[in-house]
Amino acid sequence: VIGNIVEPRVLGDAMDLHPIVVLLSLMLWGSLWGVVGMILSVPITAVLKICLHSLNHPLPRFIANSLEGNLDLGEAVYASPGK
Repeated sequence: VIGNIVEPRVLGDAMDLHPIVVLLSLMLWGSLWGVVGMILSVPITAVLKICLHSLNHPLPRFIANSLEGNLDLGEAVYASPGK
């Protein structure tokens, strides 16, 4: 219960990531790098989200917003880089 429900919710709220994204990143990085990938999965995904959000193009911003759980295309297109 703690590993499947509580931990993704807490880590997702702390890093502005959707809980499903936390679970998917655990599976992805765990399958690539094993235990080390599972430990580093949330920080790697959070850094990826920050890097994508800082790019001045609608597609990377849409991907960064979808990692947060926000699928509003208008916000990704019209948001300024400083936000």
